Amino acid sequence: MSNSLLILLLIVTLAPIIYLTFFDYANGDDFGFSSGVRRIIVTHGGAKAFIDTLLNELSGVYYSWQGTWSSVLLFQLQPGIFGEHWYTLTGWIALALHISSAWYALHELVGRWWKKSLSVVIMMSALYLLIIFWFMPNMKYGVYWFNGVAHYTIPYCVALFIIGWTLKYLRTGNNRYLVFTIPAMTYLGGAGYPPLVLAAVWILFLMIGAFAGLVREPDKDQRISRRRNALLLIPFVLEMIGFIISAAAPGNKVRGGEDFGFSVSRVFSTLGLAMTAQGRELVNLVTENLWVSAALFLIAFFVFLQKREQNEKKFRYPILIVILAYLTGAAVRTPRYYSAVDVSNGVTDVEYFVLVFTLMVSWAYLCGAIRHRLSAERVREKKVLIILAGLSLLLFVTGAKSCLKSSDMYMIYDFISSGKLADYHAQMEERIAILNRDGSGDVIVPEMNSEQGPFMHMALLEDPDSWTNRITAAYYGKASVTAVPREKFEGMNK
Repeated sequence: MSNSLLILLLIVTLAPIIYLTFFDYANGDDFGFSSGVRRIIVTHGGAKAFIDTLLNELSGVYYSWQGTWSSVLLFQLQPGIFGEHWYTLTGWIALALHISSAWYALHELVGRWWKKSLSVVIMMSALYLLIIFWFMPNMKYGVYWFNGVAHYTIPYCVALFIIGWTLKYLRTGNNRYLVFTIPAMTYLGGAGYPPLVLAAVWILFLMIGAFAGLVREPDKDQRISRRRNALLLIPFVLEMIGFIISAAAPGNKVRGGEDFGFSVSRVFSTLGLAMTAQGRELVNLVTENLWVSAALFLIAFFVFLQKREQNEKKFRYPILIVILAYLTGAAVRTPRYYSAVDVSNGVTDVEYFVLVFTLMVSWAYLCGAIRHRLSAERVREKKVLIILAGLSLLLFVTGAKSCLKSSDMYMIYDFISSGKLADYHAQMEERIAILNRDGSGDVIVPEMNSEQGPFMHMALLEDPDSWTNRITAAYYGKASVTAVPREKFEGMNK
């Protein structure tokens, strides 16, 4: 019954998020990276010209702005290049990856390796998804803006798939899961740095644990073969090669400044800052969002609810798992502090995703260890279950008002119900119609209001030489684009 309610709540949560995808439009940096390939599509330039344009743009960005080569390739393939309304696919891609990757990683880790029941896996997957969809720090980056999705959401979800594939490879010895992991890790070498670090740290910890005999085959409880474990070096090394290529880009110094580069002192200061930030954000997450605390007690309830025969697996290293989860979250924060520059809001999203994921997973493991100890001592479990259920319900009810008003769901509801969405949609359709008119001369469009809800919108300005104006003009094949106040625009078109 509880799982059915959680799944129903997840469906209700997804409904308005999906509804908004139909009103999502490319803009700003979407145009900057993809204008070249769009012109090839519009003019029917052919496959060779399409590929040449992709590679030329990649090379130009590599030397002038940033080295994340796999992300830059994806930036150019934003769905809007095939037509404005194809941009709807951005949200669908993000949601599909969030849901499938979380389920896959948790099913393999919690269900297969830790021998938790399917009900626990379903519950943890639903709770994790509900928390990130309700309280994602920057939903426009995590769901609706293709550049943010391509640079952060897709790589993060690929890292979750890698968690599942590597565990499945060690558990079954089936090489196809290693084959899946190799291109995925290579791709992450050129993607956003936080997901890159997540995958690298995961494989490193997994290999060390398997080599030390701490990670054992879940069904046979025997050591992982050294050959099987050693082969994980292949994807790890390939990711590091991809990262070196990315980090060595001349464009990084243009974006990060002349001080950007390797520094031993900066490494140590970064580690200290990341460790401190992880602790601070962990405390804030649990104390400021009572629904997260309620979710933790609900996880404990489900773990303790399992029958004894389903909990025969011993949880040998609860303290170690908690420490490794903490270190993983801290490691994902290191790129922010090492770069010492303002970072994209997508970085904050990934840090939040990892914080929630590692907290829930390590908490489930810790609860499994506690339950095993309590079972061994024959403590009355009904009392424990009642206490956990009561605490979960109390925290949920107590935090209802504050959590609702600070959530993405409240922001989305307000955006839809207040008429702001309808107004935004009408303005965007008007702008697109103007930009798509025949001719390649100077174009004047009305300025838009600032109510864009969860959508990314880089405003066009009165200065035709501003960045957003120039890339919009290039994307639509115009000499220039200028935005003027609506009153002035309407006066010009009487």
